[in-house]
Amino acid sequence: MELNHVQLAGGDESWRFNASDIARQDMSDRRLIVGILALMGVLLLISFGHLAFTGGLTLAGLVDEFLTLMVMSIFLMGAYFISLFHRADHLRLGWVFVLMLVMALVLGALSAPFPDLFVIDLRIGNIVLSMGHPHFDHPIEMIALVSIWTMAIECFMLILGFGIIGILAPVQRFTLPHVVERIRSLKWDGNDPFGTRAVAWIFSTPNVLDTSCVLVKPNPGHAIFPWECMRVAVIWNLVFAAIMAVYVSLNPLFLRGETLYGTVAISSAISIFLPLLILPWFAYKNLGLRVHGGPRDYILWEGIQNRVISVGITLSTVFIILKWSLDLVSLEHIAELMLGYFIFNSVIAVAYAFIYFNFVDNHLTSYLSSKLTYGRFHCQVDEDEGCV
Repeated sequence: MELNHVQLAGGDESWRFNASDIARQDMSDRRLIVGILALMGVLLLISFGHLAFTGGLTLAGLVDEFLTLMVMSIFLMGAYFISLFHRADHLRLGWVFVLMLVMALVLGALSAPFPDLFVIDLRIGNIVLSMGHPHFDHPIEMIALVSIWTMAIECFMLILGFGIIGILAPVQRFTLPHVVERIRSLKWDGNDPFGTRAVAWIFSTPNVLDTSCVLVKPNPGHAIFPWECMRVAVIWNLVFAAIMAVYVSLNPLFLRGETLYGTVAISSAISIFLPLLILPWFAYKNLGLRVHGGPRDYILWEGIQNRVISVGITLSTVFIILKWSLDLVSLEHIAELMLGYFIFNSVIAVAYAFIYFNFVDNHLTSYLSSKLTYGRFHCQVDEDEGCV
């Protein structure tokens, strides 16, 4: 099989992947995904067995133990994935380390006149990164300690970020074409498989659409760094982090068996995986995937009714959880821990979005553009003419 001919402006087609490249990548992605799923199963069994043996088996404890092992495993994966993604699309990895070093030195310099501001108490699951109020007689010692400690945390988060993005890339390469295929197969006759209906629900696909025609705009990626995409990714990451803070950190089911500090640590560990939920959206945006036309009327009342009901249920649940949590923990204590939680999530959101858009986005977009225009995943090329 050969890829459909896709001509870019200027005639540059060097970004395209051929059929053999795609076949090899598919095989590699399948193996990696199976390996990751197997690892998750093993870690879950280890967590369950350890807690059951020690007599400390609780829901919060199981989640905490499992997430800790996952973070440690992904950190080790990240050290490997750095070697795969070291070729940057915009800013080279060496310059990233230079910027990290500059930030560490700047924070170190600020620690000399303001030592009380530099208190690090970061817990991710059972992983604790802590530094109390550092005080030294000589300011150089203070600057050196804070700079080294900051650089160490930056390197830890960078490697962890490469681990997360390294998992995201093969999952996205493998699943996105199958998602598109599910959308194209929608019949709206009540006999669609559960997976197909789930995809339609995730994308809020109106049942008035004839989804058999999905258009794609072949795209080699961004010529300049996509700051707007990064901004949106960071905002959505923080929105989901806020929702998770309510549903996990302030959930009375967790608070009755765990301290608020412990539940915030669980939320911090979970938030590391939020990019796996947020960043895949941008591949659909980059590819310009869209369903062409709509042969039937879309009833606006049905749309607003469904949306109001879903929003009402969500807000009601949030208020109930907040009410119960305030009965267990003071508002001041919640505010103090939530501030640190959102600072941590802001760093995570910015760092991981940067890794994705700087090291992975262009390669992933060009690969998926090629895959969606060949073989059984064949989509019509969007030339503003609709489907033929």
